[in-house]
Amino acid sequence: RFGVGTTVTLDSQGKPATVVGKLAIKTKQIAPISENTLSAAAQRFLTTNRRFLQLNPTDLRPVRQWCDQPFYPGKKEGIFSIFYQQYYRGIPVYLSLVGITTNDGKVVLVQNKQYKSISVSTTPTLPQADALTFAQRHLQENVQPQQVSLVIYPEEKEDRLRLYLAYRLEMPPVWKATYTATKPLDDVPLAMTYFIDAHTGNIISYHNRISGEVEGQVQGSIFPEHHLQERDVRPFAHEAVIVGTEQVVTDNEGVYAAA
Repeated sequence: RFGVGTTVTLDSQGKPATVVGKLAIKTKQIAPISENTLSAAAQRFLTTNRRFLQLNPTDLRPVRQWCDQPFYPGKKEGIFSIFYQQYYRGIPVYLSLVGITTNDGKVVLVQNKQYKSISVSTTPTLPQADALTFAQRHLQENVQPQQVSLVIYPEEKEDRLRLYLAYRLEMPPVWKATYTATKPLDDVPLAMTYFIDAHTGNIISYHNRISGEVEGQVQGSIFPEHHLQERDVRPFAHEAVIVGTEQVVTDNEGVYAAA
């Protein structure tokens, strides 16, 4: 459908998760691609291919975009990327991400992590104060959250997907005693995020936002103009790097950091 050499990867729902390659479908409807026209071109691409990607473009809201200047002489346009988050009846879907990357006017990458056929009640029956009480009990600290919001939380276990309406509670940092193999008793900072079922009050998931920091640089060897030249090592900017459960993006120097 998208051209020779294109690779499509399917997710557990059977829909395309990634589409990689020089796609045959171009974005010539709005040319040239620029920071000002990228959003409109991406919307047109998503609308044209909504059945193949199994998504509804009206459920997506842009969260960020960027551009890189062309690497090679003669290229009129650089590399542009735009990312969206999925919403269901005005509520964000946690960890959803739809991304489109163009290179010199052609779509070369589609990332499609969103959830189809969502059917959950968006009116919580559990008061927010009760959700906070459950989080405080688990944390064993009577502290107030820094932020509380409603999200659609996807839980994937053994290729089975379940979606919840959940309170997302960002708790402030606290110091807690923990036991480890190397240090029998140690105080560590915890900045917990809780996802609590907005109907039953069950704690669906939680994690500590504070962890050891990881940093590095993404770079690679490329031919400046053609393959007869010597390779040149350059940093790769705006690349997605997954560290644990977190996804970060490299800066203009290819540097990334995640805590």
